[in-house]
Amino acid sequence: MSEFKDLSSALRPGMIKRMAKDKGVDIDHLPTKEELEKQTIEKARQSIKATHNKFYFNQSVWGGRPLHFTFEQWKPALQKDEKTAREIGKQAFVLAKKLQTDVFNVLLIGSKGTGKTSLGLAILDELSKAGKSIMFVSTAELSDLISKQYDYSDVKPQLEKIERAMREVDVLLLDDFGTEGGMKVDNVVRPVRKDMQDFMYRVANVRIDFDKNKVEKPTIITTNNLQEDIDRMYNQKAVSRLYPKSKEHRITFNKMGDVRNVD
Repeated sequence: MSEFKDLSSALRPGMIKRMAKDKGVDIDHLPTKEELEKQTIEKARQSIKATHNKFYFNQSVWGGRPLHFTFEQWKPALQKDEKTAREIGKQAFVLAKKLQTDVFNVLLIGSKGTGKTSLGLAILDELSKAGKSIMFVSTAELSDLISKQYDYSDVKPQLEKIERAMREVDVLLLDDFGTEGGMKVDNVVRPVRKDMQDFMYRVANVRIDFDKNKVEKPTIITTNNLQEDIDRMYNQKAVSRLYPKSKEHRITFNKMGDVRNVD
C-alpha cells in the first residue's frame, strides 16, 4: 500500500511554495496563458533574427582574417595630434549611437593607416550590440571574386549569396572603397570594371528608398580616394546612392598619421 494516497496529500501548499522558491519560481505571480504565448513568440522571433544576423555576417568578404574593433580600443594617444584623434573617435561614436534609431550613410575618408577601418568596425560593433545585422566587405577582395567567377564554377553561387546579403543586411561596411580601381597611371584614374560597377549599382540601388528619396539601409564607406577620383571610377548614379550628402555624416581623418608607423 502506498504511503500516500495521492500527490496532493503529499505536497501541501507550504511545501509546494518552498520547493518553487528553491527553483526561483513565484507561484503567486505565474504568467497567464497569453503572456506565455507572447514569450514563446518573442523567443522564436529573437532566434530567427539571430540566425539571420549570423547569415549576413558570415557572408562578409575579408581581405584576410576576420577583424573586430571596439571604441574602447581607439587610442588617440597614438597620434601626434591627440586632440583631433579624440574628436574623430567621438564623432564616430555619436554617429554609431544615432544609427541605432536613424538611417543614413557614413563616409570615413583619409590616408592609409589612419584608423578608418578600425572606427568603421567599431561602429559595426555598436550596432551589432544594438541588435542590427552587420556585414563587412573589402571591395578589393570582392572585385577579385567577381573576376574569378568566369574561371571557377563555385564562385558564382558564392557571389549570389554575398550580393543578397549586401542588399538585405541592416548595416553594410564597404572597406577601402576605390582600391578595386587599381593604381593611378600617369595620374589618371581608370574606371572600375563594368561587372563590378553593375554589382555595386544593384546593391546601392536596393539600399535606397526612392519613394521617400532617402537611405533605407545604412552603408558605411572607408576610402583613401577623393570623391573626384571615385566619380571617375564609378557611374555617378552608384556614387550618389552611397555617399552621404551631409558633412555631419562624413569623418575626415585630416592631420592623422599612419598609426601602424607612429612611434
